[in-house]
Amino acid sequence: MNIRIISKTKIQIVFEEDDDFDKLSEVLCMICCYYPRLKELCLTGNRLKELPNSIGCLKHLKVLEVGANSLTSLPASISNLKNLKRLDLHYNEFTELPEVIFQLKKLKYLHLELNPVKVSEKYVRKKLPSIK
Repeated sequence: MNIRIISKTKIQIVFEEDDDFDKLSEVLCMICCYYPRLKELCLTGNRLKELPNSIGCLKHLKVLEVGANSLTSLPASISNLKNLKRLDLHYNEFTELPEVIFQLKKLKYLHLELNPVKVSEKYVRKKLPSIK
């Protein structure tokens, strides 16, 4: 696992082929301790099938990039990310829109491109008026 600390507020995590994805939860807990004010987390392109519940401890997160993985759902703890403004879910395997997204009242940008989910922009805007 390669953890790239871009700044005190932005981290990118890239998995190697033989990495144990179960370690992600442990790594996120460590990030919460050492970078409590983290604002951006990039997990793009890691073949992740799920996100750990520990993602919810990153309460100051404004940007979460988890595109180009194999996600089909989001953990309920995502609702703890009250400051999240941008959620990138592009190129995953979502067949339905995770309801937990609608608890993110500050969310302005939601990227769902290249997922099998079929949802109208009108529906998303109705449920999340903050979306641009």
